[in-house]
This record gives sequence, structure tokens and C-alpha cells, in this order.
Amino acid sequence: MKRPVLCWLGCTTRLRAPGVAEATFKILHSLFPGEVTCLRDEELCCGRGALCYGYVKELGGYVKRVVELILNTNASLIVTPCPACYRTFARDYRDIFGVKLPNVKHLTEIIAEAIKEGKLALQGESMKGYRKVAYHDPCELGRRMGVFEEPRFILRRLPGIELVEFEERMEDSLCCGGGGGIWGLHPEVSMAIASERLREARRLGVDAIVSACPQCYVNFRYASERYDIPIKVIDISQLVAESLAIP
Repeated sequence: MKRPVLCWLGCTTRLRAPGVAEATFKILHSLFPGEVTCLRDEELCCGRGALCYGYVKELGGYVKRVVELILNTNASLIVTPCPACYRTFARDYRDIFGVKLPNVKHLTEIIAEAIKEGKLALQGESMKGYRKVAYHDPCELGRRMGVFEEPRFILRRLPGIELVEFEERMEDSLCCGGGGGIWGLHPEVSMAIASERLREARRLGVDAIVSACPQCYVNFRYASERYDIPIKVIDISQLVAESLAIP
């Protein structure tokens, strides 16, 4: 049976952020019942890390494998919660390798569109203990792909949630420190960078820092533990999944 929607989790989500994976499943299955394919353990890396390290020529053959895997699903829409996968599939495969994949969307774009069209009802109470939140713009999703308004639109529609903005936001947002391969080479540097953003969130008086990127989510969580910063870290998908008006 043809399933037109491919849920592409990405390596960080699959391996290090199972809560984000579960939330993504719940949201997509509620929006596209019976139409979602998820490769799970068969999923390959999009190759973003290798691109960051400069291995462009070496990726040619590997990209063909990834593209073949995706096209074999016959999906007409690819949805991912990972901004790195989103940019790689939607832009880099086309611009660097001359490959055009089916329509690629970040999860927040799909959620925002569904809310506007009345296809997604957020009637349940959002996660307990998360009343006032600060939204952190992921680098790849914001500055690189221009997705700024959709996450904010979603947060403003979530029951019981008050959105507080960082002074440095959108195009001027700070990096969480976890992208671009930095975490793999210099994890202490990554967490130190993240700790500054967490302390800023604390100064804003929020209950939690929210992002729309599994790498931000993981790095902020590590940093909050490493530096003992008492603030909750949550991915926007988890807030949405908890608020869905379905069992």
C-alpha cells in the first residue's frame, strides 16, 4: 500500500532524542492516518555532518544510496523534525549534488499549516509545569531556511503557554553550540555555549526553553545537567503532542 508521507527522523532524533521521535510519530499519524511511512532503523544519515567537515566529493555515492532509499518509499512528502536534515534534503542535495527530492517540510511547517486549516485541534492541556517558555531559534531552521514564524505561531496556539522572546532572536539568534559538527569534536565547548543561553532563559523567568531542533534539545539538556542550571528543556513537538485532542 502506498503511503505518501515519509517521516524522516534524522540521526539525532532516532538515537539521542526518543521523546522527540515519539512526539513526531503521534503528530504525523494524527494528521495523516494510514499514510505515514517511517524507516526507523533502516533510515540512513542525511550526510549533514560530512558536509560540515568538507567531505563533499566523498559523499556523492552515499547520497545516491540515500536518495534511492527515499524514492523507494514512493512518498510525495518528506517531513522531518530535524532542521539539519531539512536543509540538507531541501537545499544541499539540489544545489551541491543536483538531486531533487519530493516535497520536503520541517515538522513545524506542517503543524502550523494544519492548525490554520483547522485540521489539528490543540485542546488538551500542554505539558504540566510548562507555562512560560522561551523559544530558541535553531540556526539551520531559522537563519538558513527562514522558518521563524511557524514555531511561534504554534506556541501561541498551545493551551496554557505564554511565549517569551529572547533579546537575540530570529536572524540574530545565538547558536546552541551543538551544530556544525562542534559537539562531536569539542563537546565541552558546545555545552559551554549552550549554558549561556540557558542562563539567559533563567533571567527571563521562564519555566522552560523550547526549540524545534533535536540537536538543540540534546545539547541544552546535557548543558543543563553539566552546569546544574535548573531549567526545563523541551522540543516543540513534545508540547504539541501533549496537547492533541486525541487519546
